[in-house]
Amino acid sequence: MKNNLRKILPISILVMISALTLSACQTKTTSPITTTTSTTDVTNPQPVDVLSVQGPLPPINPGGPNVEITLKNVSTEPIISLTAIFTNLGPHDFDFNFEVGSVNPLSPGASISDTQSLIDGGFSNNVLYPLTIEGTLQSGATFSYIEQVEIVEPLN
Repeated sequence: MKNNLRKILPISILVMISALTLSACQTKTTSPITTTTSTTDVTNPQPVDVLSVQGPLPPINPGGPNVEITLKNVSTEPIISLTAIFTNLGPHDFDFNFEVGSVNPLSPGASISDTQSLIDGGFSNNVLYPLTIEGTLQSGATFSYIEQVEIVEPLN
């Protein structure tokens, strides 16, 4: 019996540590902000998911770090206007304006990235920052909501 406990106990501890580590790795949460959209997806009324927010990216910029945001259209219709705004990273807002429009909409399921130099801006690891996501769907419905995101260092 003692031999079995000696074998099972380390495995149980490893499983518990792994579960705790995975639960601590969540990098975004969503604030309850009113969203006006025409999507019918009740499980995810917000039409855009934040796939990643990475920084600082090379090349090193002495004026402020380079940050890349990647967003995905999870709605059922194209997006013709899309902006993400950081408000707490420096003395002013940092707008990420994604290259979409009525001629080149962001199709459902597609993702898009934008990189900005945060001049006079900065951030810390393991801190959540509010990111406002605003846009317009092809039907003309607009959306605006805030997600709390962590800016993570790229793996390379």
